[in-house]
Amino acid sequence: MRPLRLRASGVPTRAALLALLAWPSPAFADPPLGDERATLAARLAEDPQDIEALLARSELSMRAREPAAALDDLRVAAALQAGDARVARQSASVLHRLGRDEEALAWLDSLDGRGRAEDARALGLRARVLSALGRSDEAIEAYDAAVGQADDVDLWLERGALLEQTGQTEAAARGYAEGAATTSAAVLQLAGIDLDLRTGRADRALQAIDALLPRMAARARGLLLRARALEALERPRDARSARLEALAELDARIARRASPALRVDRGEALLGLGRAPEALAEANAALARLPDFEPARSLAARARRVLGGAR
Repeated sequence: MRPLRLRASGVPTRAALLALLAWPSPAFADPPLGDERATLAARLAEDPQDIEALLARSELSMRAREPAAALDDLRVAAALQAGDARVARQSASVLHRLGRDEEALAWLDSLDGRGRAEDARALGLRARVLSALGRSDEAIEAYDAAVGQADDVDLWLERGALLEQTGQTEAAARGYAEGAATTSAAVLQLAGIDLDLRTGRADRALQAIDALLPRMAARARGLLLRARALEALERPRDARSARLEALAELDARIARRASPALRVDRGEALLGLGRAPEALAEANAALARLPDFEPARSLAARARRVLGGAR
């Protein structure tokens, strides 16, 4: 969705930053899918027409990366209860995740005669589908409607990313600020700061991050952005100090319990400090837990570029 590419300077891509900002910091834990599946299988054995169990098992199948099984349960649910909005939304969600966006949109269009769902969750899904289909103007309209109905941080982040992709950087900046004011989410302030850094406004970014850091309980991501701002302002010593402070915090948190996101944060600090082999090791550790984690992929690619250039 985001067009920015990897840069040899060690700056993450926009897609990776969005994914990392949206990713929660607590340790990632694999869900107990086996136990949940057994419970749902027992329910369906007793009542094969249990719509709730079919929907729940479909979601479990997607978490287990078994989309065919997910669609099978949704087809049964749709046959049992035609016109059910939950079945339509979940079918659209599964199809979107499979890249079958025309089919996903058809399910969303079936929700009512105007082709629009009334709740923020469905509007957000509609926006993602339209964006994937290249219908950016309609997608932005759907995001506008969605964020007007719910204080959903992910929707604000996705809306801002799409505005950036379409060249509307000032509108994106205003959106991040509005979303931060609406939700009180530091992650949206960080997204606005990151945008300032990528559009050459390092002085404004530094001012914003210095105002935000005292209010952050977990400061590492803010410190990493501060380091980038200081680097852009040609203050390498201060940038190094910010990265070292971030690294110390991350070491303490990882010692308690690691997560893919914390591994990537630590890798970003290490890469900025010139420790590319260690940064690559952190990226690989994150990918071992979560193979599709875009921030880890971005970090690994940049670390390899640095290591390749050093040879």
